[in-house]
Amino acid sequence: MTALAMFCLASVVFLVPRDLFMPRTRDVEVWLGFEVRGAPALLTAPVHWAIFLVGAWGFWFQRPWILPSAAAYTFYVALSHLIWNEVSPNGHGWPAGIAEALAFSVLGVFLWRARHSRRAGCAGRLSRLQRNAANLVSTFRLLCAPALLVLAWDGASGTFLVLFGAGLLSDVLDGALARRLGQESAFGAQLDQWADFALWLSFPFGAWWLWPQIVLREAPYAVLAILCLLVPTAIAYAKYGAVPGYHTWSVKLGSVLMGIGVPLLLIFDLAWPFRVAALFQLVCAVDELGITYLFADCRHDVPSVFHAARLRRTMERVKERTA
Repeated sequence: MTALAMFCLASVVFLVPRDLFMPRTRDVEVWLGFEVRGAPALLTAPVHWAIFLVGAWGFWFQRPWILPSAAAYTFYVALSHLIWNEVSPNGHGWPAGIAEALAFSVLGVFLWRARHSRRAGCAGRLSRLQRNAANLVSTFRLLCAPALLVLAWDGASGTFLVLFGAGLLSDVLDGALARRLGQESAFGAQLDQWADFALWLSFPFGAWWLWPQIVLREAPYAVLAILCLLVPTAIAYAKYGAVPGYHTWSVKLGSVLMGIGVPLLLIFDLAWPFRVAALFQLVCAVDELGITYLFADCRHDVPSVFHAARLRRTMERVKERTA
């Protein structure tokens, strides 16, 4: 729930400057797939901000209405993308509309299932589908990787970015579902990690095909971000013979920063948010390397290197008492 609240808050941070200061998007808003321009667009833009602010508040305080409301809004977004691609002169036609609508509909279904699963979990009656909801979300993100490459090869830049955004949202959702349902597992943590790899390794290739000049210019930062993803995992695998799923707070924040910086870079050619996000990946890498150094065995769901150090001290004290 906290991660979803952070995603909603990050969306507000992205939307406000876009709607106020960027000429290409300032004078247009989309409602139910239809573009509104001029004064009506400026007047209704704060409604979008308010929706995400309410979502951030609802997820942060775990209000009972937030999951069904988020599911309903996600289905609304899916329908809007379907209509917009067909009726707007900037749309890409009904195939792209269907692809985008399906991507958002899958997220809507999982949000709705999370609500249902929460009630069922309290009663002790989780169906097989509900028990595997988090793993299904991770699988969706894993399947996004080849789909991104196909879309990039076909030149569908808009659908490419929408699907990438859906993949980022699924990264927030699967962990929240696993914790909510009490279904954390070593398999789920590793599936989540491999899905992250697939998404972030396929994205640069697709972006290269679609925006070669931007990618070439930002190549040092992109390479840095990829190395910060791969090196800690490679070292952990060499030590443990398995891929840990630490899910650190720094990595979650880094994902939010990337989720903001990448669209700003590719859509508006605004580079500094992406560069900040890429440099922050160094913090994420140091955090994960520290955890790997501290633990002799493979661990999952460790919030930070400070939590790892505290847990190690506790384990050492317990070992001394029992010696």
